[in-house]
Amino acid sequence: MSKLFNFKNWLTLDESANHLTTRLKEPVTQVDILQLVLDGHLTLSVNFVNTVYARKGKIVPHNDDATGFLIPINGHEIFSFEDKIYQISGIYDLPMIGGEIYDCEHKIQKLTDGPLVLKSEARGAFVKSHDSEIYYQIVYYVLEENERFDFYHAQKKIEKWSWHGRLFDDVNIHSFIENRGKFCSAIPRNDIFVVHRDALKKCEQLINGAQESADQDDKPLSTRERNTLLKIIGALCKAQELDLSKPYKAAEIIRNNLELVGNSMSIETIAAKLEQAKKS
Repeated sequence: MSKLFNFKNWLTLDESANHLTTRLKEPVTQVDILQLVLDGHLTLSVNFVNTVYARKGKIVPHNDDATGFLIPINGHEIFSFEDKIYQISGIYDLPMIGGEIYDCEHKIQKLTDGPLVLKSEARGAFVKSHDSEIYYQIVYYVLEENERFDFYHAQKKIEKWSWHGRLFDDVNIHSFIENRGKFCSAIPRNDIFVVHRDALKKCEQLINGAQESADQDDKPLSTRERNTLLKIIGALCKAQELDLSKPYKAAEIIRNNLELVGNSMSIETIAAKLEQAKKS
């Protein structure tokens, strides 16, 4: 482990890939990192270097008591956002429930020289505070002709704020504020995505745990373990009144029950195990 690793709160995608490469002793790329995110094994974050505008809210039960600017999530939960615009910057986690999913997919395609990801999310893109359950919907102000943007006055015109279907969309080269058909305040995508150190540690533990489990599954049974299982088989057969002195007849009954639950095994294989159980 790098000496600096424990002193960094977050790492870039490249640093994250290099860290896992060292720890797992196998090549890990930025694409692998993003795929782990899309598969739900790793929490990805975004570093807003410049100011971003957003609605602030939380997830509440989907019922008639919900108030505010409401956006459905699923049949049980709903976003409840304030009718107020905030300026945010810094690092936020990606909940992967909106347009931020397509940003990750697009980044993978860029890294692999794949096609552009043109999809977007009608509900917009969301980020979450790392230390709380506060969510933000990324928004932008729609300027009228000859109008100059002033946040103090703009935040009072809540109806003029809209939202993107993505966090950042370099496909269309747009930014958060549109001015007479030209785009300004564009935020570079080069180092947007980051990974919190603790999130990377959890992912590493998850991968190592899965590997240890797989190794354990592949490990041959010891003589003691084998004898224990044979005794259990013998006891279960006795409880079900299966006569081990007639292994093929008992095996046929067991095979029929296996087929009822969607499994299959030959009578010969089952009978051989019953013979061993009888001797144990």
